[in-house]
Amino acid sequence: MKHPMKHPMTKRQFTGKHFLCIILGAFGVIITANLALVFFALGSFPGLEVANTYVASQQFDAKRQAQARLGWHSHVRYEHVRYEQGRLVVELVDDAGVAVVPRALRLRVGSATSAREDAVVHPINTGGHYEVVLALRAGSKVIFVDAEAADGTAFSQRHRLVIPQAIPQVIPQVIP
Repeated sequence: MKHPMKHPMTKRQFTGKHFLCIILGAFGVIITANLALVFFALGSFPGLEVANTYVASQQFDAKRQAQARLGWHSHVRYEHVRYEQGRLVVELVDDAGVAVVPRALRLRVGSATSAREDAVVHPINTGGHYEVVLALRAGSKVIFVDAEAADGTAFSQRHRLVIPQAIPQVIPQVIP
């Protein structure tokens, strides 16, 4: 009796069902990735700068001109002291480079991508500049310098600052 010889490699046909599965799988991956990105983007959105943008726009030019008449500039730097602890130093100067002493000064410090770490601090005058000791984690930070002149004129300036990873320090121990 003759047995029909079967080919060890039978060809399978590529059907519409196979094509549909590939297309649905590809779009499923794309949609899942997009939803994940939207979720993380919305979770890290720091929020609004002002409550009513129309009202803020009506006052913007007047505030900008008053601040320009002050001629103040602020400079911000962060100095690591130990591990994550550091010192935020703010210098306020006028157009001539002379240190300015405002009636009030506050700093709003936070992450550039999230409002979770935002804090308001009041630095102290240490002779020519203002300092506050605080721990900032590595990353991009936004520092708002808000000051008030003796005549009540508001000064505000935003700074972006990149905090590098703290370098662990070896503290020598004296062994008796």
